[in-house]
Amino acid sequence: MPVLSVFSWICMINRKNYLLAQLTAVRGVALGGGGLTLDWSKVTMYLGSPLIIPSWALINITFGFVLIIWFIVPIVYGANVRNVKAHPIGGIMFPGLTSMNLVTMFTSVFTDVDGFFSGANAANRELLWAFLVGALLPIPGWVLSRWTRFTWLRHLHWPLILITISWMPALLSAGALFTWLLIGLTVYFSVGKYSWCGRYIYLASGALDLGVNLTQIIVNTAFINRRHPFPAWRGAKHNNGWDSCTLALSSKN
Repeated sequence: MPVLSVFSWICMINRKNYLLAQLTAVRGVALGGGGLTLDWSKVTMYLGSPLIIPSWALINITFGFVLIIWFIVPIVYGANVRNVKAHPIGGIMFPGLTSMNLVTMFTSVFTDVDGFFSGANAANRELLWAFLVGALLPIPGWVLSRWTRFTWLRHLHWPLILITISWMPALLSAGALFTWLLIGLTVYFSVGKYSWCGRYIYLASGALDLGVNLTQIIVNTAFINRRHPFPAWRGAKHNNGWDSCTLALSSKN
């Protein structure tokens, strides 16, 4: 889409600072909200509209985002675990990736299951322990929540907290999820708490989805298919609009 869909504003303080780009850009970890996604279709591609998500789900996903993306990912990347510094902190980019060919691409890439867990990739077998950890993780919280002192643990929903790992940061940028959370939490804590606003929030969510889809059809039909040129936004001209901060898309040599 020929629009300014990403905006890494903190990175603009020093566009040549690699560390600043990796930590604050849209395709970095968007620390402190330094990277925002302005394209509603990208923001809602995986989790849908943040306007219709229950507050308890928003809070759990926010906790998981802060814990994993803003704390664990930088620590693992800084320690260069399994040579992750060979790639950008935001993960490997797949040129031309869209929601339409997403399933096809991944089913074709990972058909060789034996190859994924053997040879040079033998270390990937350790990832299987994550399934066991994910299954057992809610149990200690459930046991401790029986005591009055730890009743707050009942509000933790580990599948939602860990959902961040499912498709981040390689597929969905940290800036997109931060923007998703920012919109959802802002609406909830401002007007979403009032029951009379519920119907209007649902209408606004539907109107946004419909408006974006109609706009995409019009722009593609009237402009892109006719090869009309569009202005190139600063910093996004040579990276297909992935980020206005180009250093976030590169690994440090």
